[in-house]
Parts: sequence; structure tokens; C-alpha cells
Amino acid sequence: MSNFISLLLSFITVLGLAAEGLPYLFEPTIEVDASISMGEVSSRASGYLYGIAQSNVPDNAMTESIDIASVSQKVIGGLQHPIGDVDNAAPALGNCDYITVYLQDCFDTWYYCHDEIWQMRKAGEYDHMEFVRNRFLSQVEEKVRELSQKEYADRLVYCIYNEADNGVWFGTMSEDGTWLMFDDAAKQRFYEAWKETYNLVKSINPAALIGGPGNCDYDSYEIRDFLEFCKENNCVPDVMIYHELGDKSSLYWQEHVDDYRSIEDDLGIEDLPVIVTEYGTMYECGAPADMLHYVVQIENSGVYGNMAYWRLANNLNDTAADNISPNSNWWLYRWYTDMEGDLLKSKIIDVLHADFANAIKYGYDRFHYSGFTGIASVTEDKDEITVICGGCDYSGSVYLKNLDKTNLGEKVNVRIECVYFEGISGIVTEPYVVREYTACAPFGRLKVELEEIDPTAVYHITVTESDGEIDYTNKNLPVRYEFENGVRTGGSYTYDSAYATTGQQNGMVGGLENIGDSVTVNFDIPESGYYDLTLIYGNSNDGRTPDDRKDTLVTMTLDGTEQEISLPNTIKSEYTDKMTFIRYLDKGSHSITLAHKSGTFVVDSMLVVPHSNDTAITVLKDSDRTTGDNKSFLAVSPADGFYKMNIGAAAEFEIDGAKGSTDSGTSAVYLRKGLNYIDVATTEDIDCSINKTEKNGFAECITASEMTIDGSAVLNGDYIDGISSNGGSAEFTVTVPNAGSYRMTLAYANNDEGGVHSYNVDLIERYVTVEANGDKQTLWCRNTYSWDTVKTVTINLELEAGENKILLSNDGSVKFNGQDSFAPHIYSATVNSTSYIYMNKSGGVNDGKIYP
Repeated sequence: MSNFISLLLSFITVLGLAAEGLPYLFEPTIEVDASISMGEVSSRASGYLYGIAQSNVPDNAMTESIDIASVSQKVIGGLQHPIGDVDNAAPALGNCDYITVYLQDCFDTWYYCHDEIWQMRKAGEYDHMEFVRNRFLSQVEEKVRELSQKEYADRLVYCIYNEADNGVWFGTMSEDGTWLMFDDAAKQRFYEAWKETYNLVKSINPAALIGGPGNCDYDSYEIRDFLEFCKENNCVPDVMIYHELGDKSSLYWQEHVDDYRSIEDDLGIEDLPVIVTEYGTMYECGAPADMLHYVVQIENSGVYGNMAYWRLANNLNDTAADNISPNSNWWLYRWYTDMEGDLLKSKIIDVLHADFANAIKYGYDRFHYSGFTGIASVTEDKDEITVICGGCDYSGSVYLKNLDKTNLGEKVNVRIECVYFEGISGIVTEPYVVREYTACAPFGRLKVELEEIDPTAVYHITVTESDGEIDYTNKNLPVRYEFENGVRTGGSYTYDSAYATTGQQNGMVGGLENIGDSVTVNFDIPESGYYDLTLIYGNSNDGRTPDDRKDTLVTMTLDGTEQEISLPNTIKSEYTDKMTFIRYLDKGSHSITLAHKSGTFVVDSMLVVPHSNDTAITVLKDSDRTTGDNKSFLAVSPADGFYKMNIGAAAEFEIDGAKGSTDSGTSAVYLRKGLNYIDVATTEDIDCSINKTEKNGFAECITASEMTIDGSAVLNGDYIDGISSNGGSAEFTVTVPNAGSYRMTLAYANNDEGGVHSYNVDLIERYVTVEANGDKQTLWCRNTYSWDTVKTVTINLELEAGENKILLSNDGSVKFNGQDSFAPHIYSATVNSTSYIYMNKSGGVNDGKIYP
């Protein structure tokens, strides 16, 4: 009878929703009410667990660009990972609300002495409180005393126990001795340790914020039981911490928050800040359409969330493609953290794609929408509305109402942009403009239609007051071809990746390991012309040592023409990257075959899109840095080099802190590959445009063989090795025409690794100590995943006119667990002027030439 009643109630709920949203029953819709504010929009979903490896890894511009609200990092001096120390990450967290530290990270294995404790249990020698008191609390005292003296101490949250509900420290052994239970007896053991540890921390620093319980998932009974104990024993946490790592976590997020708040109310506990210190599954992180569901839930629920750590600690949990370049997931978080003003009330009406079947089967009292979703905001001046949406594979619409309560007027401009998933490490320097048009909003209503939403994409919609008629539709958006739908030969096979990928089940093609293994995909070209063919691939040395990470050679056959290509290593097969080829293709059908030649690789999909000859690069206005006398922009550069920048008027400016100027408004500026912050000293409201150029400013490249080496440093072919904290250096002299700011780009390789983990890869970030004219700086060189892969990193130098000696060494100022520190393999250094001016020698009309 109860099941029948549940089914009946669910059916009635469906009918009610259908009646309410009858116009949208067959058209999924996000309804946005522009007249109802849900409070100021935040960046609470922009949080990361071990997302920062070292100071400036990823680059500070990357961390600043997505307005980090909270992080979880390794405790100072901890041994759990060779990276992620909170003190190294802190310089990038000036605007961060909460900095959580995992105190158990003082131990060097996962789960925190698991094997040692297991052996003690088998021998009948394990006592949980003896272990806590003798092995843990002394370290807690040391770490809390040290951290309490830090300038960021008031933002620290001490997570004193992390995932204690897994039973390793406090669990009850099963009768057969094979697994541990977190039963009532285990909970009491945990509570005993919690209270003693809590009291110790508070005795050292009464103002310390303590977070807990830190459970690996949300369990209403366990949370209630824990808080009941804490209230009775005066050890209630200052911050509620739990994790959301289930397949359906984004669906039940709000339900869990509501349940938790009701527990607080029942127990008479004042509302605590909530930090979900780990959110997102292994296959969701890095995939923008999946992560959008979390962004929406976190922002609407008013709690904080930190993305889970499933792969690497140097890429903001799969939000950065490398040290300073964005991937597709970065665009989601940039658009989200760029929202200004108020969060608008929105409602999803998507009955046909709700979990209707499960609602009937399990008697749910509410619907959980797993498809089309989004959030919207309006600026303080009410002259711009922003919507971020997506997360499905069907058409939908955004319905805006009560626009007459804003300052937009009855005629508006609508701009729709999107990014597609292009591999976890695939660099995405710009979004696609899907459509831009002028529309009328009679009676304050506007409907924005999205046809055939790409399931891997996230869409960014901006609505502004019309300043003229616009009507543009992009008919050249990418078309994705899945390799698992192709023809395979040899030992190749399809399989499901544990990490972000595209396609349906069995979305990857593997087994491309021996001669004769291949996969062929047919694709169509609508019009003759040049096209970008972008392969989403992975390349690994599965089961071998880090030094075995090599490029993989692949025979690519396009319409019968063979070509050997080299795919850089990605550490693991499912850690996908991309490689793009530009080819002229005739209208009609084509085929591409990828065949093994050497090494191991997998393929996900191929994106086909007409090649663009547009020389403009993406430049975003940055409101967070902009002030009355400074206008800030964020330029996304596809490569290191010189670009033509136009700001419309004479001004002084800085590019990532390097000083430059222009007398004409136009200048050749040096940009590093990836994100570049440009700050222009002006009170005027200006625009900034940047284009690729073949004209260069001052640039001098010094190869490894041209440097003078000393001590243990050795020239090994075309790179220098052997520079460490024990000695060794490389020196060169550069002669520059004028004193001022220069940008040095170092080409290097780093494939260092330390530690063993079941799924995380404990990469080590190496660094170079750079000395120029008495100024010493630390230049971190993010891991390149292979000694075969050479990447670049840029540093600013203040140089004198004439000769300048530059020394490269490693001063040992940062060491992990007292071990020696090393510089990467150094291939070359290029010293570049920050800016050169486009003008003629008499200072007159711009003639396109560059003069010092």
C-alpha cells in the first residue's frame, strides 16, 4: 500500500508540474525572473582540493582568473603528497574566504598509515586512542602552533579528521577479519578522538576554526548523531565539512543541504558555514557540462564547494590545461566567477527529462533534474543579464520574464557563446560565438532558444540593451566524430574511461598497442576549404616508470595519404589532450585512420571545424582588477610571442607586472602563451584589442649550448641538466637597448615524480633560481609529463641598458621533507621587450613598423 501511495503521489506531482509548465512540457526551459533577487552572486563553487601544487603552480594569473572562494590544502610540512603545502599555496589565496588544511596529511601514506594500522590490528596490538595520542596529537600541536602565526591564520579551517568514516583508524573489524565497519562502536571511538583533538586545537588557539566531521559522503543519521555528541560535549565544529562524491551528488545536493539545516534547527545549533571539501566524481571533473550541475547547485544552496582531487595537483582539479592556459572547464568557471550583481531566481521546467522513473520506483517526493540546467545574474545597474546553461543533449530555451523591471529596454542584444569539451588537458583559447542578434522583449519577456545543445558544451548568454541591429548565426560550429563508432582492426577495442570523455558507453578506443591495431572514422565536409581536425587522445606508459614516458608515434592516414605524427605523453591513457591539424579538404566524404607505430595510445573523438584566419585573440574585460584609474583586461594568447595591441590612446600599462607604454595607442607587446593580465593606467573607459603580428620587438634567444655552465651542471645534447640545491649553474649575458622591464621565456622539460598513490599522480614541480642585476627570483617550472615534452614559462626581469648577466641555479629554498631540489632540463632562454611602439620615426601617423 505504501508503495502505491508513493507512486500515486509521484504521479500527481508530475501532473502538477506539467500543468504549471504546460507551455514548456515538450521544451525544456529555464525560467528566469529578472525581478527577484536571491542575493548577491558569489564564487562559492570555485573551490579546489590540492588544486595548487606550489607557489605559482598553476600560475597566479590562472588562480586569480577564477576568483577562488575556498581551498583544501595539505597541512604545512605534511608528507601525504610532495606538493600542495598550504604555505606554498597561500600567496595565491589573497581573496579566498576559507583555507582548509587536512591535519592528517602530516602522514605520508593513504589512508594515513593504513598498512601499518592493518598489521597492528592483525597482531591484536592496535589501540585507537594510543595511536592518536602517540602518533597524531603531537603533530597536531606542532602544526597548529606554526599555522596560528601565519598572516592567513584567520581564514584557516582545521579539518582535524578526513573521511574517518572509512573505518581505518576507528572502525570495527568484521567477523571474518577482512574489512572495517563504521558502526556505533566505531563512532564512539571517533567521537572520543574528536573531542580530545578539538580541545587540543582550541587550547592552542581559541580562535581557530575547526571543521568536521569530514565524512566521505552525506549521511543524515551520521551527521545528526555526530552533532548531538558535539553539542553535549561542547565540541561543535565551527565549520561543517562533508564530501559529495557520488554519481548522483549533483542531483541531491540541495536536498542534503536542506536536511542538514533542519538538523541544526532541531538541535538548536546556529547555522554553520558549510564547506563540501570534495565534490565531483572522477569522470565529471574537467567536463564543463557535468560540472555546471554542481555550480548551479552550490550557488543556489549557499554553501562552499571544493572540487575533488582525482588526478593532478597542478591544474586546479582539471580546470587548467597547463600552468597558464585554460581548458574548456576553465571557461565555465571564468564565466561563473565573472558574474556580477544579484543571482536571479530561476526555475527548471524539464519534466520529460527528470528522474520520473526513479520517482515512481522509489517514491521520491521531489524531482531531480539531471539534464538542462543553468543560473542567471543581473548587474547592479540592471543593464546586463548573464545566463550560463547546458548539461543536456537536446534543444531547450531560456525564458526571461519581468525584464521591464530592469534597465534593458524593450529591444535587446543577445549573444550566445559556448565551449566544447576538448580533452582534459586540451587548451581552449576562445569560445565559439553561436549566435548574436537583436530581439524585442515585449511586456518584459524574452525567449532565447538553444537548438541541438551539445552534451559536452556549456553556453554563455549575455543580454544587453540594444545599440544597433545585429543578426549573426554561426553555421560553422564544430562537428564531433566518435572513434568508438568507427571501424577497428587488430587488437583495438572500445571501453569506458574512468575520466572525462565524450560519447555514450564505451566512449574510448584502446588496444592501439601493436602493429595492425587501428581505428578508422568517416566524416563529411559541407564545403571545400581548410579545416581544423582536432584529435582528442591519451598517451601513456601504463605500468612503467616515469622515465619511460615517451611520445607515441602514430600513422595517420587521411584519404589514403599517410603521415607519421607524434603524440606527446599524457601520463595515463585517459588523461586526454588534443592535437590539431589544418588540412584542405574537398566537399564530400572523407576518412581518417589512426594506426599504431610505437608506444601506446587511446583516442576519444575528433572535432571538425572550418579553419579561421582571424588574427584577433580573446581579450576579456576584468572588473575585479579594474578601478577608477586602472582598466584591466585578460588576454588569452595561443602562443608565446609578440602581438599588436590597440588601446586607443597613449598610456602606460603593465603586462603581468612588466611595465610598458605606448605614445600612439598601438604597441607590439610580448605575451606569454595562455593568460596575460593587462593593466592600463587611465581613467577613461577604453577597449583593448590584440591581434597576431609578424612584427617583433626586441628578442634574443640563448640556447643551452650558448650558456656558460659551472659545477655539476652538464650539457646533455641540446639541454642543460645537473643543476640542483647541491650546486651547478648556467649563466649567459644579454645586451638590451634600453633599461626597463623585459620578459624572459625559459624552455624546459620536467618529468619528476615522487610517491605512490592508487589514482593520483604525485608529480614534482621543479624550479630555477633566476638572478639578474642582484635581484633573485624563484621560477617554478610545472611538470611537462615527459622528458620528451618541452614547454615554456615566463618571468619578468628588470634589466639595465647594455650588458646584463643572468644566472640560472637552484638555491634549495624549497625542499620536500629535506630532500634535494632540482632545476628542470633547460633548453633555452629568450629575453623579450615588454612593448615596442607602432609609429614612424617622426612620431607621426602609424605606419605599421616597429621602432625602439
